[in-house]
Amino acid sequence: MTSQELVGLLGHKNDWYSREARRILAERRDATISGRAAGTGAEPQGPSGTGALWALYVTEGLDERGAATLGHANEDVRTWTVRLLGDAKKVSRPIRDRLVRWEDRPQSGVRNQLACSCKRLPGADALPIVRALLRRDEDVKDPQIPLLLGGRSRPRRCRTARSAGVTQDAGGRRPLVQQFLLERIGRRYLAENSDAGLRACAWLLDHAPGAAEVDLLVRAWTWR
Repeated sequence: MTSQELVGLLGHKNDWYSREARRILAERRDATISGRAAGTGAEPQGPSGTGALWALYVTEGLDERGAATLGHANEDVRTWTVRLLGDAKKVSRPIRDRLVRWEDRPQSGVRNQLACSCKRLPGADALPIVRALLRRDEDVKDPQIPLLLGGRSRPRRCRTARSAGVTQDAGGRRPLVQQFLLERIGRRYLAENSDAGLRACAWLLDHAPGAAEVDLLVRAWTWR
């Protein structure tokens, strides 16, 4: 079959056909089908959504096409788009800005993957996304997202006082910041036992929005 015919099998009701089509397309690396694959992936709910996305990824990659599939009607396609963009360990400035301003992320599964993918991105790209996620107060009870965000802000990856400011930029009194992030970040910067870590601690203390946040930091630094 031609590559164009294989693209037509991505939504086949028999999963064997769609798997084989993806495998052969991956072997061929035929970039000429990327436009059609992207069009198939842009369809509303249906079995071809993720299959077309994977076919596009293995033939030419997502690049700027990821901006289109981020708005897909299928949550799985949006989640996999974030995953595949993060696997490259870098994103373009337009894609990063889209992820920061992304309004179409009502499902916690998509935000969970976004928090996971932030761990693979450079700090300059990840921190603006983390700030946006920290404003989602509904995730305070999620079993994974708060811990994922705290891990992405750890000192090993963010060594300046400015990086510590992600807590204040996101809103120092947000539930996610108060309940999960502030103490952990303060404790980790202090444990670094370096001038940069101490400067970050001082920055957090100086920019704490109120007495409650100061108490959280002091408790973190006197914790045994």
